[in-house]
Amino acid sequence: MEEKIKAIIKADLEAQNKVREAEEKIQNALLSMVKDKDAINKEVFDRAKQFVEDERKKLHDQLALTEKEGQSRFDASLNELEKQFTSNQEKWLAELFERSINFEAE
Repeated sequence: MEEKIKAIIKADLEAQNKVREAEEKIQNALLSMVKDKDAINKEVFDRAKQFVEDERKKLHDQLALTEKEGQSRFDASLNELEKQFTSNQEKWLAELFERSINFEAE
């Protein structure tokens, strides 16, 4: 009878050890899953942050280029208007002078 009790106690202790080992494995697996989740979240966030930064830089560069092109077109238009004004200035002054004289004569 004593041998059977010792065998039962031994089997119980072994079962307790197996349960404890299984609980440790579960805890380790849960801890590993939390670490993996955190790593995945960080990677996704970092990728999203990098994507946003790349898009911001791309849009900033496009805006700078568009601004530069707009300034070039503005300068060209201004230059053309100045040329037209300079070339027509004498003619316009003469026309204004003639109109003024004719207006006073009427």
